[in-house]
Amino acid sequence: MSNEPETLEKILIVDDEENIRQLLARLCEREGYDVLTASTGREALNLLEQSELPALAIVDLRLPDIDGMEILRRARERDPRMVIIILTGYADFKSAVEALNLGAYDYIQKDALNIQLIPVIIQRALDRRRVGLRNEQLIAELQRANAELQRQRAHQLHIIQQMGRALAGGLQAQEIAEVMIALAISAMACDAAGVLVAPPSIPQKPFALLGSTRPLTHEAQQTLLEALITRFPGRFPIPVKDVDVHVTSDDAPEEDEGHWRHMEAVTLTTRESTLGVMVLGSHREAPCDEDALAILRVLATQGSIALENAFLFARMCELATRDSLTGLYNHSHFFELLEAEISRSERHGYSLAIIMLDMDRASGLKYINDTYGHQVGDAVLREVAKVLTYNVRRADSVARYGGDEFAILAPETGKNEAMILANRLCQQLRETPIRVMGLEFHITVSGGVAVFTPKSGVNAATLVDLADQGMYLAKEQGGNRVFMVDWD
Repeated sequence: MSNEPETLEKILIVDDEENIRQLLARLCEREGYDVLTASTGREALNLLEQSELPALAIVDLRLPDIDGMEILRRARERDPRMVIIILTGYADFKSAVEALNLGAYDYIQKDALNIQLIPVIIQRALDRRRVGLRNEQLIAELQRANAELQRQRAHQLHIIQQMGRALAGGLQAQEIAEVMIALAISAMACDAAGVLVAPPSIPQKPFALLGSTRPLTHEAQQTLLEALITRFPGRFPIPVKDVDVHVTSDDAPEEDEGHWRHMEAVTLTTRESTLGVMVLGSHREAPCDEDALAILRVLATQGSIALENAFLFARMCELATRDSLTGLYNHSHFFELLEAEISRSERHGYSLAIIMLDMDRASGLKYINDTYGHQVGDAVLREVAKVLTYNVRRADSVARYGGDEFAILAPETGKNEAMILANRLCQQLRETPIRVMGLEFHITVSGGVAVFTPKSGVNAATLVDLADQGMYLAKEQGGNRVFMVDWD
């Protein structure tokens, strides 16, 4: 490969002796350089003031008007990268050394010019300059790359901080999944994202959230859902019919048909359990780069922790409001629901009913515990709770009020409807054999009903007392029946 530069490099020759000046000029022109000459220091300084500076200058130390050392200093001020070669006589050897200390590259003795050596010295000097310029360019490129890397790192840190703030406040698992979808689409510039979550220990269906920058077609939704299910890290596949699916997307004019060229998946796990999977879809040929994958892993980690906290919070709420034995609402939460429902009834002008049911003595909890033991009694209570739960409306609430007494809250229910519901529950319990631990029990209950009407002035405690009175009237009449008590 030729060392000849692609563009002519400029060389300045400064010497008051015309024959030497002409000789050096011809040598440089023959080597392919663009040559400028000056016979005085003043001419040289004028040439150094031009916008396009020479790459190399050959300067005589002894000039008639300005010292060559001064030209050296001025040239270095104008361009520190300019290469200076000193022309000196034998008597000026000490000055030549000083010039080298000031930054000159080399010196040539005028009284012993070597025609063959001069081009070599010039070539080496310019090679050195080119290497220096190239190094400066590499350093500048490295600095730019460093600055870009720092910018990217700062951007990643900002995204991660955003993730932390966005996920920290979520108490509902679906809300957290929505935040994860939005962050994935914005931070990783993907076209679609999906999250499939299987709650670990609370009675809730697996749910999937699907999101995209454009509305997802039905086929695209199915493709994304299938990708989530096939990548779910559990040992057994989750049936599609068991997944509660929610879709969110930007309001764009065009639909996303789901023909993604690349898909990336990451599992949602904590040290305690596996919670789900997240999948990203992209229409671009290239997969996510390493930086995007790092952000995805951070999002998966933070999202998993947030989901686990949400499930723990849900579990704590369940424990605070549920009876640990039957899974029904407990006494205190029943009163909270009742007071809230009375307030709603007052606002909207409809009636509500409560039904109190107590197991009759011949088949009651005390008899079963004393005869068969507390484990059997607990199992019977759980089965009674199931019968009640399966035979009320979706809007009704069932609670274990205490011992073997149960309470049912029935919103938007009048007197006739309440009596029909209470009698149906009594009949269902009477006609449903309770089988536990190889034993069979036939349970009967006594029931009391009270109905709240707006503007009656009756509070929650009074309403429960009225229903209790009806229940005790039923027991006094031999049980296995229902009575209603009004306040007027």
